[in-house]
Amino acid sequence: MNEQPPLVSSVAPSSYKPSKTSGLAVASLIFGILSLTCILPVVGSVLAIVFGIVALNKIGKSGGQITGQGQALGGLITGAISLVMIPIMAAMLLPALAQARGKARAAQCLSNVKQISLACAMYADANNGR
Repeated sequence: MNEQPPLVSSVAPSSYKPSKTSGLAVASLIFGILSLTCILPVVGSVLAIVFGIVALNKIGKSGGQITGQGQALGGLITGAISLVMIPIMAAMLLPALAQARGKARAAQCLSNVKQISLACAMYADANNGR
């Protein structure tokens, strides 16, 4: 009957090399995530940005042998977002801190007035109302 010949691959097995994911790209993504979770806010975001830039540079120069451009971009973007969020959060907290400091000063002032009036009353008691 009809016998089919066995299938043989025409591609030489030694010509294919799997591409390698950049470790710097993975590290950039990890530090970017850690900086967003407030575990390493400033240091993590700076490391994520630096590792992301270096990883993108190496990936571009590798000629397709190193992959991980998405991880490098993700780490770079999350690091940058985290670095930008820190001053914004500080700016949001400053009015609340100023208000709390004002209330603390008012309480201290009230306490000082009370101490002065108590001292005046004790002095008047000790000096026949003068």
